[in-house]
Amino acid sequence: MGKDNLDWGAMKISSLFRKMFIPTLLGMMLACTMGIVDGVVVGQGVGSDALASVNIVAPFFLITTGFGLMFGTGGAIVASVYLSKSLFKNKCE
Repeated sequence: MGKDNLDWGAMKISSLFRKMFIPTLLGMMLACTMGIVDGVVVGQGVGSDALASVNIVAPFFLITTGFGLMFGTGGAIVASVYLSKSLFKNKCE
């Protein structure tokens, strides 16, 4: 899915949703599968104490991942706004 396939400003929200649904769903399913496989490997390979420690640390990992996504997405938006302003300014000159 290249950048030319999606026009975020002109396309209907329903068609954008349909185009983004499958990749998002696959990503979420793979993330869940990774968690399940991780639990099985740690539980069978190392033991129940290791599995318990993974489950204790998991919320902290999710919180730090959430903060990273929040700042990364916010930074990308700010960078996009400034980049579009500078490109638009250069076109008008």
